[in-house]
Amino acid sequence: MDARTFARLDYPEVLEALARSAATPLGARLARRLRPVGREDVVRRRLQATDEAVTFARRFGPPDFSGVGPVADAVRRAKKGGLLYPDALYRVLSFLRGIRRVRASVRRPDGTEATFPALVRLSDRLEAPAALYEALAGAIASESALKDEASPRLLELRRRLRAIDGEIRETLERLIRDPETRGALQEPVIMFRGGRPVLPVRADAKNRVRGIVHDVSSSGQTLFIEPEAIVALANVRRTVEQEAAAEEERILRALTKEVAQAAVPLLVAEAHAAALDLLFAKAAYALAHGHARPNLGPPGGPVALYDAYHPLLGDRAVKNDLLLEAGVRLLLITGPNTGGKTVTLKTIGLAALMAQSGLFIPAREGSTLPVFDGVFADIGDEQSIAQNLSTFSSHMTQIVAILKRATEKSLVLLDEIGAGTDPAEGVALASAILEALAERGARVVATTHFGELKALAGERPWAVNASMAFDRETLRPTYRLLLGVPGASHALEIARRLGLDEAIVRRAEARIGAEGRQAAAVAAELADRLQALERERRRLAAEREALEAERRRLEAERERERRLLSERLAAADARYRRRLEEAVRKGEAIARELEALHREAIAAGHVPPTVKPHEWIDRVGALRRAAAEAKAAADEAAPKEDRARGGRKPSPPGGRLLPGATVLVRSHGLKGTLLELRPNGEAVVQLGVMKLTLPASDLVPVEGDKPPAPAGGVRVTVERRAPFEVDLRGMTVEEAREALDEVLDRALLEGRDRLVVIHGLGTGALKRGVAEFLRRHPAVKRFRSGEKEEGGSGVTIVEL
Repeated sequence: MDARTFARLDYPEVLEALARSAATPLGARLARRLRPVGREDVVRRRLQATDEAVTFARRFGPPDFSGVGPVADAVRRAKKGGLLYPDALYRVLSFLRGIRRVRASVRRPDGTEATFPALVRLSDRLEAPAALYEALAGAIASESALKDEASPRLLELRRRLRAIDGEIRETLERLIRDPETRGALQEPVIMFRGGRPVLPVRADAKNRVRGIVHDVSSSGQTLFIEPEAIVALANVRRTVEQEAAAEEERILRALTKEVAQAAVPLLVAEAHAAALDLLFAKAAYALAHGHARPNLGPPGGPVALYDAYHPLLGDRAVKNDLLLEAGVRLLLITGPNTGGKTVTLKTIGLAALMAQSGLFIPAREGSTLPVFDGVFADIGDEQSIAQNLSTFSSHMTQIVAILKRATEKSLVLLDEIGAGTDPAEGVALASAILEALAERGARVVATTHFGELKALAGERPWAVNASMAFDRETLRPTYRLLLGVPGASHALEIARRLGLDEAIVRRAEARIGAEGRQAAAVAAELADRLQALERERRRLAAEREALEAERRRLEAERERERRLLSERLAAADARYRRRLEEAVRKGEAIARELEALHREAIAAGHVPPTVKPHEWIDRVGALRRAAAEAKAAADEAAPKEDRARGGRKPSPPGGRLLPGATVLVRSHGLKGTLLELRPNGEAVVQLGVMKLTLPASDLVPVEGDKPPAPAGGVRVTVERRAPFEVDLRGMTVEEAREALDEVLDRALLEGRDRLVVIHGLGTGALKRGVAEFLRRHPAVKRFRSGEKEEGGSGVTIVEL
């Protein structure tokens, strides 16, 4: 493969487009120098690295290469003993900052080493010498200046300069404000001449401002005078300024020396930064144009390019399937002029060159190419008056060179083989050349107009005919490649449609003969049928692609829902862990408080010292229960008329009718949960999904009642055998959504598949808000209003 072959196949133009995708001049320069290789292991590594860059860019975006520019010139100058000024040192500092940023972005904290090994290996070689980086960062302020803090001496000198400048400015402003001096000035401004501060004094008033004249205006009407009052100060300033300049030079020389000492790591880092930028340029070029990674087949294996096109044609390109089976060594393409034969040759050749350069190719995924040890092309005319070469001679010169170099692993592309000489001799010579290349085992793609060569391809098992389709109605090529059928030049049809005299066309047809016309008609009919089949195949392929895209979309949607549900479950788990930790902390605080009370009780003599805290708590609880039972017995023993005088009284608060207890409603014969005891003798009881307000005297405690429910929050029934319920009545829509979200999380964590939501009837706003929330929740399978026995429209039944 040589520069001439690259030029014939438009490879330099592809590299130029690749260079425009680079982020740095380093990567662009490397892109223009990119060349294909013929070793399969190297090609495989190149494509794998490009694939990593494409995946990385899709997932995270490309690294930020800003500031990463060439530093080799500055390094070489430093090595030779030259002085680097702030602009060159600033470029080195920007380079070091840039490669640090690039390395950090590639070596992400989420395990990129395993997913992007090639990228990580390159980024690891972006070594920024720490000592040099710290020295430059502490000294360089911009492309034109050093920092004041570059050295203590420079800081002191610059402070003195600022102080002197302030004193000079104050003195000059005082002179400008003086009426005597102001009247002598052309205008009241401070100017500079030769680095010295001056005042613009009228020539006719020069004696009114004593000082040194540094300049005169072109008209002679203005003298630029340094007032005598600041001459001494300006002289001091000049001395300090020279000292500061000397200190700056000393610092620059020290920094230059450090750059020279770090020459090797700097140049190594520059080379690897260029390589990394080139990789991401390949990724950007592939993503911008929809190119795909090719599969690599064995030597002599199939060439299968699906929907391949010339990458420089853009939207004008027509995509074709270019297929050579493993045993096929010649693909002979025929068809009309300007029908796309040469573009097809270049497309195949470019795909091979791009793949072997580590580039993705302009074809669909699944395309396969072997690795060629050489790609040779004879395309276009290279006539030379100086060398006395005709078109035929130039073609033969190239073919002779190809025959000397082509092997069984080569790809040979021949455009209009045998043209430019006597047709009979051209056919004979072309046949011999194609057979010689095929016997050598090379893969050959050739174009021709010779009918005899079409017959050759039809007779040889290692050869296949193909043609560029032609629309006989519009007399325009379609640029579609038809495999397996020879094409015609359609010269007579084109001539007739373009207005050539009919008598001339008929005379030409007569010379072709009946047999020739019949063969041409059969070939044309076959081509038409193949075009129709090709259109149908492409339609089906488009439908298949659409279905595949829909399948991928649905899979992505399902994956998104699974991920969302997983995130919600993880968030719910985290919330309950926090609540559990909070409950443990509260429990520990209560335990500490009880221990303190226990110690106080012992200190007050109410409890013997031998009684442990838990025994004391048990005794207190027993006393409270005994007191409650005694009071209940006293109330039961009171005269009936006393009990009836005030109406029905609630069970005593110290009795077993406590909020949270299980009770029997005598008037209904049903069990429920006591929610509230009111001072007016009424009680609120939960019966299934309903809350009822009943006389407390209608309730009978049931043995084995559950402990009182904790106050506050949303009350949820959590017994495993009972329905999982949440009561949202009395809440705003927003409060209900938050409560319902937490309850759904709990239901999922507990493995529930059903939830009863109690929202009541009211205005219906709460029910609508609940329905809207459930409709969007990913854990909800379906929901409905309750049946009559379930609570009717006042509840919603949710399936999870």
